[in-house]
Amino acid sequence: MPPKHYRYPAIICPDDDGWTARFPDLENCFTCGDTVEEVILEAQAVLEECLYFREKDGYDIPTPTPIETISHPEGGFVQFIVADMPPELLFCSAYNHKKPGHLF
Repeated sequence: MPPKHYRYPAIICPDDDGWTARFPDLENCFTCGDTVEEVILEAQAVLEECLYFREKDGYDIPTPTPIETISHPEGGFVQFIVADMPPELLFCSAYNHKKPGHLF
């Protein structure tokens, strides 16, 4: 049974329009926000989604890199983000209410 929680380091740094967060251990797992607080909340949501689909589709879940070994750009920082893994994520249930062939 998969764990109920995961904890991964995110690299959080300023960009032209706000802040970005990316997870160096998880390819294509990144997000952005207008403020640090917003990008951290968005990072938790995208991490949960990424790990949910990795579990669901049977992909390997990589071991998190030790936080002290991760570098970050000037003005940025590294922070652990915790993903709570409920049995079914609520945002995924929206797809179950669509008629076949309708994506939106």
